[in-house]
Amino acid sequence: MESVTAQSGQTVFDIALQEMGSIAGVFDLLEANPELQLDLEVPAGTRVNKPTLVVNNLVADYFSRNVINPVSGMGEEVQLSEKDLIMVVQNLEYDLVNGDCEFNRVRLYNLRERLTVQINYTGLGDGDLSHDPALDWSQKVKMYIDQSLDGINFSHVPWSMVYLDPDVEIHTYNIIGLLTNYVRACVYLDAPSKGIIHQIIWKVL
Repeated sequence: MESVTAQSGQTVFDIALQEMGSIAGVFDLLEANPELQLDLEVPAGTRVNKPTLVVNNLVADYFSRNVINPVSGMGEEVQLSEKDLIMVVQNLEYDLVNGDCEFNRVRLYNLRERLTVQINYTGLGDGDLSHDPALDWSQKVKMYIDQSLDGINFSHVPWSMVYLDPDVEIHTYNIIGLLTNYVRACVYLDAPSKGIIHQIIWKVL
């Protein structure tokens, strides 16, 4: 079994993140190294056995490629900068005159159960005044985020609903408590609406 040398101040969480791409691998790491403890730092210089499992190749490769050894120490968090965000961009150019839509799923690598969603949107017009009664095109665009364990069966993420303001081009909000890597955005219209959803940008820390 391959091994890695623990750096000063590293915990088993740091090593799991560094070598396996996610702290979700910490229990596999402990199984391969029964002498280590969850609540204590790993002594610097300790040879730590690496499980064959890699939870998130993108993150593990990032740390390896940039020769980064995360060091949190006990009771502190590993700090990642804005440059360390994992982003997936969906270019949609979806015209709301086409009605409700469930957009294609994306697969994310959610390291901390926290997701930032950015929706780039242009609202159009004040309504159809020729219609009786007049239709309000501006305040009826509602977005939800769905999540899925298998990428097939989806359910709403609680508290993920947001209304798109026609006077605001960039809408950004955070979702906490995701349990899966598969997500998709859905748009629901309470009434006919006009506008373009240009992009959805998924950002994961």
